[in-house]
Amino acid sequence: AGADVCIVETNWWSPSVDTPEGLGAVVSGNRYLNDVIVTTNYPNLAIIPAGNLSPNERSIGARSEMLKRIFRDLDDRFDHILIDLPAIHATSESIPLANLSDSLIMIVRQGVTSSPRIRKSLDLLGHLDVMGVVMNQVETYTPNFLLNLFPTE
Repeated sequence: AGADVCIVETNWWSPSVDTPEGLGAVVSGNRYLNDVIVTTNYPNLAIIPAGNLSPNERSIGARSEMLKRIFRDLDDRFDHILIDLPAIHATSESIPLANLSDSLIMIVRQGVTSSPRIRKSLDLLGHLDVMGVVMNQVETYTPNFLLNLFPTE
């Protein structure tokens, strides 16, 4: 509850926020880390958007000493760093970026990611501490007879 947390987006292929000011600008040497840390309405939460990094720089950036220094600096500033990685099979940067973490939680979209694909991803990440798998966009069905047992009024 009192821990300082920073969420770092590393998906330069499909960033959730469209801004040139982000991690990519720091990796490429165009901005300082302090310039791209976004504060939020929550006093203990900061975000670093992916920003832009050209396709030619992405693979090199993900494996760069500069990125390792950035994460060491963040580790000194924050109690926890959450790294939002690109999909494991989507880019060649995913595994090197995952290597920057101490542990992982894999997010899987129900009905889209097959079990064999999940197993293959876990095999690729086997050298890391995978804490678990979380399914998102889960659709559930509750039979009417159960719903009737627990009226909402």
